[in-house]
Amino acid sequence: AQVDLANLNQQLIAAQSRVNIAQANFNRVLGISPDSPTQVEKVDVPVTITEVDIVASSKTAKEQRPEVKAQQVSIHLNRQNIKLQRTGLLPSVGLNAAYNYVTTQAFSNSNTSWQATAVISMPIWDGGITKARVNQAYGDLQAANATLDQVQLAVSQEVSQAALTLEEAAERTKTTAASVALAEEALRLANVRYEAGIAVLVEVTNAESQLTQARFNLVNAQYDYAIALAELQRATATQPELEKLRLIDCSELLKTAQQPAAG
Repeated sequence: AQVDLANLNQQLIAAQSRVNIAQANFNRVLGISPDSPTQVEKVDVPVTITEVDIVASSKTAKEQRPEVKAQQVSIHLNRQNIKLQRTGLLPSVGLNAAYNYVTTQAFSNSNTSWQATAVISMPIWDGGITKARVNQAYGDLQAANATLDQVQLAVSQEVSQAALTLEEAAERTKTTAASVALAEEALRLANVRYEAGIAVLVEVTNAESQLTQARFNLVNAQYDYAIALAELQRATATQPELEKLRLIDCSELLKTAQQPAAG
């Protein structure tokens, strides 16, 4: 018993150290001193055993994830750049006007004069610079489209992995909860047997140890479920607090970015 107690004390010391480290990291995230005392309130996360619709979740993620939106905006800007570079092949029109006031001179009784000039220039040959710029703009657009495909594929993979992890954590939470109920009943029976004199104290302590381990497994499963749920919300960009951070509406720009390029 003393050996078991010593081993358990070592686990307790390691657990207390992990708690202190987690406390310091939590304070660092909050931007306060690591030594500041903070108390975290326990929040019960309801566990639902439901199958996640990966296809619908992936669609939502592609519509909401900021990196996807940023790449769509990049595609829109590259399309605008193509139009801009094409203007190097268009004629340009210039209009100049001048107005002068002079003193009266001999043989003239007019004090003012004005002049207007219109100039139209047509590019004939620029050494292929404009064509090269247009081709480069098209290349940038193709690269942006390829990057968008890669980003969307990575997002879909993240959503799929997060959904499977969430389902696994939910099933494990359900199983460990049943194990806790069985361990509690086993401890009750062990106490009854011990009080009746047909069991030894070791049987009771073993039942208490098994109950403690079952509760420990349940806590870990609930923790993993909460992490998996948060990861799925992050992957699909559906965090409840995210709505408070959306200060700019980019929907119109994104609609324009999703339109096919002309020509």
